[in-house]
Amino acid sequence: MRTTIEADYRAVTPVFCSGADPNKDAELRLSSFKGILRFWWRALAWSKYGGDLSRIGERENSIFGSASGGQSRLLMRLASADRAVIFREGKQLLTEREKVVGEGCRYLGYGLMETFGSKVRKTVEGQLIKSCIIAPYQFTVSCLCRDVDEQSLELVCDALKAIGIFGGIGARSRRGYGSLVLSQLRIEKQPVWQAPSSADGLKESISSLLREYASPGLPEYTALSQSSRCIVLQVGAATPLETLNTIGREMIRYRSHGRDGRVLGRDEAESNFSKDHDLMQTKGVKSTYPKRIAFGLPQNYFFSSTKTKSRVTPAERSLDRRASPLFIHVHSFDSASTQSAVVMTFLPARFLPVGGVSNRAAVSVDGSIVELPTEGELYEPIHRFLNRLVDPRQRKEPFSAAEEISI
Repeated sequence: MRTTIEADYRAVTPVFCSGADPNKDAELRLSSFKGILRFWWRALAWSKYGGDLSRIGERENSIFGSASGGQSRLLMRLASADRAVIFREGKQLLTEREKVVGEGCRYLGYGLMETFGSKVRKTVEGQLIKSCIIAPYQFTVSCLCRDVDEQSLELVCDALKAIGIFGGIGARSRRGYGSLVLSQLRIEKQPVWQAPSSADGLKESISSLLREYASPGLPEYTALSQSSRCIVLQVGAATPLETLNTIGREMIRYRSHGRDGRVLGRDEAESNFSKDHDLMQTKGVKSTYPKRIAFGLPQNYFFSSTKTKSRVTPAERSLDRRASPLFIHVHSFDSASTQSAVVMTFLPARFLPVGGVSNRAAVSVDGSIVELPTEGELYEPIHRFLNRLVDPRQRKEPFSAAEEISI
């Protein structure tokens, strides 16, 4: 049996996606989309198959193909509805209102653009280090499903929805860049899903997916579960990049601590670490670790108490990073991009593989092995940040509404 699925997407924030040659202009490639579809399929498969890693791997190889399992049962094609507008390296990134992106956007786009600029390097704030595709940018992904059973077809469709509700594509997609909105989903040319046109509709779509894929326990990898948290925030009449800037500023305030109602500049932020950035004593273990590692690895630190710099990486030599379990997705409700929301999704899972004599996960701090606590304690800084977002007494940025979606 053959079934055709078509998904119309709209990128609402700049897409930093490398082409065949990473040194040339940004390019949206089918292989990149296949990668994120496979990621979100796995994120849903954990609950669908009851956390059975063997079965998940078998089904994944069967549907998406593998060296041992043969060709993919999904034949995919990507067609762009728009001609891509490219901003090349060296150009300043501008908002939809033709202003240089704010410090929140620059903070979330670390590594993609200049955060502050430098007279020595002759750069300015917001100057691109990598080229990008400017939003809005529309494209359609077509999937020809061959010999796929109904349950597997449903899971693929839900993964396509998850991309357009929680995710994005390209570099720094977990920080809001390359955010994709699913406009319409069709099976055999018949519409089966439409993009929500309001915040209430978006919340209902999120709630539906969370309820469907809410298995108990902590997943072994990044996946939806009963432990997941999702918050929808609104900033009134704001464009996607203005909305992204607002959540970026709020994160700066939390992770670097603003003073007197303002966001710290670079020098102040580097020299003023709060309790959230000091070394934390692991309960029952004679070791300390920087609490901010919950937001992902590797990380570089400057400790004001000792005037020293440190680099924290996974202790396991086969790992060079641990991606953030916190996803920022910007959702635009209209084609004019004047009404937007932020979807903050926290997908807690095993942070790093366990090992060693104590059977604990560990990080390397400048080459020294430091054991970590359980994920319950490790993820506490992220929970505090999410609690701050939904509490109008704690958050500082001008969000007009914030609501956590219950599971």
